Amino acid sequence: MNAEDPENEQRASNARSERAPEETKSSTSRFALNIVLLLALGVAASGWMLRYTDWFGVFGGLLSLGGLFAWIAFVSKLIPGRRIEELQAAVDRLLIAPATTYVLAGAFLFGLAILSFLGTIEVNSFAGAADRRLYFGSVENDDTFLRLPADGRKRSLHWTTPGSSTPVRVKVEGHPDIRVRVRSWRVTELHVPSSFRRPVLLVRPATPLIDIGRENPLELRIRLGEEEIVTDFTGHLVFVGCDADVDIPARLRDRWESVLEARKQDRFVPYWTRPHDLGVEVRELVPNETVTVELFSKETGKLLGTTGAITIARIDDAADFPQVVDLK
Repeated sequence: MNAEDPENEQRASNARSERAPEETKSSTSRFALNIVLLLALGVAASGWMLRYTDWFGVFGGLLSLGGLFAWIAFVSKLIPGRRIEELQAAVDRLLIAPATTYVLAGAFLFGLAILSFLGTIEVNSFAGAADRRLYFGSVENDDTFLRLPADGRKRSLHWTTPGSSTPVRVKVEGHPDIRVRVRSWRVTELHVPSSFRRPVLLVRPATPLIDIGRENPLELRIRLGEEEIVTDFTGHLVFVGCDADVDIPARLRDRWESVLEARKQDRFVPYWTRPHDLGVEVRELVPNETVTVELFSKETGKLLGTTGAITIARIDDAADFPQVVDLK
């Protein structure tokens, strides 16, 4: 019995020796595969951030010599060499483990699945005079705005559905809001101000009507096709088709101020240069539709002024924005 033990041990030793090269080859292949998967995961994540977000600068800063790498180098000097060797051995064992391959491949596929439900809106401002607030979705919540640099860009991620699109409302301070459709794996590029020019009506009241409105309660009636919107008249000009937070072009403002100054009616300058909000939401205007704005006395119901039937024009150039009509 005892005589056979050395022979058994010898056969087992020979078998292990034969398997060792195969195991070493398998471990090396698994190590190389996991390294490739790890590098692919890192490159793909970096490329996605660079293409679809504004995070790459922050991420790169964390990994730069002045960030995470510098901290790792500092900490590594405090660790004994024996511990570093043990850590390296643990990482080596991890990289040759089959489970690591499944984890890395699963992380890659899971990331692709999640990112397929995201799209990007990129807003560019290359000729702005100052930074502006940028809103996505509702503008009522001021906490959600971003700061759009005067000569820069902002990117924002939004959930969507693969093979479909999701509407998102975009508003830049001083410009009409627009609605864009977000699609997965796409960057929807917008440029300030050209992308935000759309048909809007700027109604300017005649100065006699402003005087009447200061002394009497009046109301505006705005008809857009079959719709009618009624709101109080404050004497100020109003935008129809967008909110009051839209800049009046300097060419118009300067011209109107000069006209009032020549007439010695400087008191009307605020009424012609500071739009008031209608207080009600008005849908976006469509080229070639007809809009009528009328001014009535609340007390007598008498018609005091009208713009007549106005056909909404298409915006082909900066000089076409906004479409100005007189209420008289």
